[in-house]
Amino acid sequence: MPDAGTPSFERTPNAPERALETPETGASFETPAAPAERAPEPTASPVPADPRPAAPRRKDPTVQGVEHVLEENLAETYAKMNPALQAKFKKEGERVTGKIVAMLRGAKVKSREVLALITGWLKLIPGVNRFFLVQEAKIKTDKILLLAEDEKRKRGVL
Repeated sequence: MPDAGTPSFERTPNAPERALETPETGASFETPAAPAERAPEPTASPVPADPRPAAPRRKDPTVQGVEHVLEENLAETYAKMNPALQAKFKKEGERVTGKIVAMLRGAKVKSREVLALITGWLKLIPGVNRFFLVQEAKIKTDKILLLAEDEKRKRGVL
């Protein structure tokens, strides 16, 4: 009989131990185990097209205000861009609009962050003068800060 300080091999488990992270039998980390055979899902019948065009969604006035400020004085520049750059510029503009609107709805609007977002977005315009870009970004930032004040007044925060 072993003494209390030495390990004993009397209680050796019959099955090898498995870590909690190891996948079930027949599966690996890369591919899951083959699922049990499922009944095919019913396919939905196609919905007939409505002859009337869909009514345009009404945007929040805050979103419309920010979009209006951002697109001021850029129609001609946007029209001169190639289609690929137009798509990229539009997508980035929508992302910037979303971030600015989120700030407007939040507790504080940080003018530096708004300026940085607008400047980064305007840098996508090819061949633009850097000083013009910064000046235009500052003008747009000031207008957005005015929108933020109006938004706070509407909510009764100010």
